[in-house]
Amino acid sequence: RGARGRAARVDALIDALDASDAWRTETPDAARDLLAALPRTPAAARQRARLVLLTTDEDVRARSAADAALTVRGVRDQAVSSGDRALEAEAERCLSVLFREIGDPSASLEHASTALALDGDDLGPVLRCRLLLTMADALTVDGSFDAARERYREAFTRSMLFATPATSFHVLNNWAYASLAAEDDGAAADVADQLLSLAEQHRVPLLLVCVGTVAEVLHARGRSEEAVAMLRQRLSADDPGPLVQAAGCWLVLAQVERETGELDAAARSLDAADRLTAAHEMVELQVKAMGSRAALLAQRGDHAGAYALHRRFHAETLELRSRSSETRAQTLHAILEVDEARRESARYREMSYRDPLTGLLNRRHVDEDLDRRLDRSARSPGTLTVAMVDLDHFKRVNDLWSHDAGDAVLVRVAALLQAAADGAVASPEAYVARLGGEEFLLVLPGLGMPAARAVAEALRRRIADQDWSDVAPGLLVTASIGLAATERPEQPPPDRADLLRLVDQQLYAAKDRGRDRVEPGSDPA
Repeated sequence: RGARGRAARVDALIDALDASDAWRTETPDAARDLLAALPRTPAAARQRARLVLLTTDEDVRARSAADAALTVRGVRDQAVSSGDRALEAEAERCLSVLFREIGDPSASLEHASTALALDGDDLGPVLRCRLLLTMADALTVDGSFDAARERYREAFTRSMLFATPATSFHVLNNWAYASLAAEDDGAAADVADQLLSLAEQHRVPLLLVCVGTVAEVLHARGRSEEAVAMLRQRLSADDPGPLVQAAGCWLVLAQVERETGELDAAARSLDAADRLTAAHEMVELQVKAMGSRAALLAQRGDHAGAYALHRRFHAETLELRSRSSETRAQTLHAILEVDEARRESARYREMSYRDPLTGLLNRRHVDEDLDRRLDRSARSPGTLTVAMVDLDHFKRVNDLWSHDAGDAVLVRVAALLQAAADGAVASPEAYVARLGGEEFLLVLPGLGMPAARAVAEALRRRIADQDWSDVAPGLLVTASIGLAATERPEQPPPDRADLLRLVDQQLYAAKDRGRDRVEPGSDPA
């Protein structure tokens, strides 16, 4: 009970971190602290995965996007293998955000679509709303504004069902910004009004990022004095909000002041933005501030200074684009390398389970598969029948007609066995393996002894009736087949060694009774 209680408390902490702030401005540090305290055990694997996703946004800025992408993909793969749709959807959502951040709109849209395809009641209302928001943002960056608008509207409608308004603020903020990007100032104003009404309804101050967005909308609608007043009031507070958002708001204020003729005030606002961006290495905002200052110099009549700064701004912009392209390339290259390594690993793993002559599965696969199936049947009883097939007097084929002829016989028998496995429609997981030499095993999950005996008899006849003259004149090939099953509910299921020993005994009974036959030939007493 104690372990379950601790796990429940950790889940509650993660839920609280996840829901505390739609922009997660303080979440990464708290999530990282909690992650460091969690044990690396299978029981804590899902909790660790959720915390890793909560640190993703910061990780994209703090370290390479390629590392962050590979980490999130690892979480997604873990979710897929465990059938955890909610974790998979959140991982795909994080990948969409990550690729949007590094300037790859097509990849962002692809991951957003994959995430949204997982939508369902089992995902929970907050995550389902975020999936819609992520899709809307990806569509906006892709330039599909009409489709984005519908997603924003649906996300906002869902968000209003929550007890806390954080997600609603997030949706409306992004919707207003997207409307500005689409040059639909009227729609942007309507959404901004909803933002203000929501803040008044809940009696909470707007988040700083929302203040910047609303100010841009007000300015676009000719209400610049209101925009300036709102920005100055918020930025003069002792703790206006997250530093990146504060720097962005100073830049918005500088733009509004410059465009309304308050040039000295605009210069002071740019100075404030420069101090923040320089102290905290906000390179993109530094470049944006440079362009705004060049425009300010030109407006003041300092055309030489404006030209020099504009040239620098242009060079820095090209450098940023180049760096962004390099980041995208590095990320995609890292992903491709991992995918290729996985494909190679899967290919070599598959090769290690295959017999090189016949292409059938081998003894290694049989051992692992039977162990897994029999362990499962010990917890949930079911029928498993195996048929051991051995070619009669096969040594004579090699001695009289050559080893090449013997190999040709083995390859053809393997094809007949594979056809028998593929044709066992009542046992869709049936497969055949070569155990070694001329000995094969047909595994028939879910098939009882009578039905398996019919499959074995048909196989025996097909081998005996084959025309082998193209391999060697006068060649005849027959097979002896032993059967064993785990279908007696009154007895515990055998382990792999016991089952193979049982089927081996039946095979040698078939040999002792004249070969070219199936044993047991009738239901045992």
